[in-house]
Amino acid sequence: MAIRQHYYTSYTSHGSGHAGFQVKAMSPAITPSDQNMLARLLAYRIPAGMDVFEVERHPIALRYYYQNAESSLLINSQSCGNDNYGRPGNFFAHSLIMPPDLFTSIPPIFFWQSPFWQKTASDEQTELAVLPELDVDPSFDIEQVWMLLQKEPARQTLAALMSAVIHLEERGRPIIIIDSAEQVALWIAALSCLLPPAYRPLLSFATWHHNPRMSSFAITGSVPEAQFQVNASDYHTYFILNGVTGERSQEEDSAYARLIASITSEEQYEARLLPFFEANTEQCVAHARIDHELDQLAATWIHA
Repeated sequence: MAIRQHYYTSYTSHGSGHAGFQVKAMSPAITPSDQNMLARLLAYRIPAGMDVFEVERHPIALRYYYQNAESSLLINSQSCGNDNYGRPGNFFAHSLIMPPDLFTSIPPIFFWQSPFWQKTASDEQTELAVLPELDVDPSFDIEQVWMLLQKEPARQTLAALMSAVIHLEERGRPIIIIDSAEQVALWIAALSCLLPPAYRPLLSFATWHHNPRMSSFAITGSVPEAQFQVNASDYHTYFILNGVTGERSQEEDSAYARLIASITSEEQYEARLLPFFEANTEQCVAHARIDHELDQLAATWIHA
């Protein structure tokens, strides 16, 4: 399983003399198509309401994009202070191009805030190693998900989010979560864990994006400090979970969402959801997209 790496930041290239945002280093054999897609997805801006010099407070943008059965992109973009000219607003993006199979067991969100991600690179470094595997321990604590499931309001919110995920392809309503960076990551982690394993690599997300309306991801996070303004029509155009105001969009009924709303602990997950996953593995693998078929499988399971 070849995993190729890619660095992007603002710096002055000693080879070309070119200054500004550009590729800093990358593994061999990254295709032009992958480079173009990375260029679309990795851009980072500091939230409008944050001090540009308080780098440690700036949200980390972990972004995951499923391309096809052979390729996915996992991107970690984060603020890194000033550029070579002393101007604030520089960022460093460390990206991986890899087969999505790994993420059936370990969802990509579990690498949020991992120490694996690089924030800088030496001037001499222009070629990066091709990794044979992602030998990185997940940094997200699964216990946070089990704690979240113990709260009835959180389970109902998760059910609404799951319904929005299932109906996204049909209705074309991307999901926007406005909350702290930690809470955005937790919602994505809970959704990922509650999806059948074959579907986990299909869920694209960005924990932070400066303009959710322009995002290419199924789920996009925005922090309150971004001062992202939403209006009444946005709650229909998008599925919005607003942790600042407590509002959320209405979502249609979903048999699978009802199923996960009944899971209140790790023990219930193992006793009730894992058997569902095992019984429907072949159907989920064959279908290979998140849509209403998951509701049909859940409805059959519930009434069996």
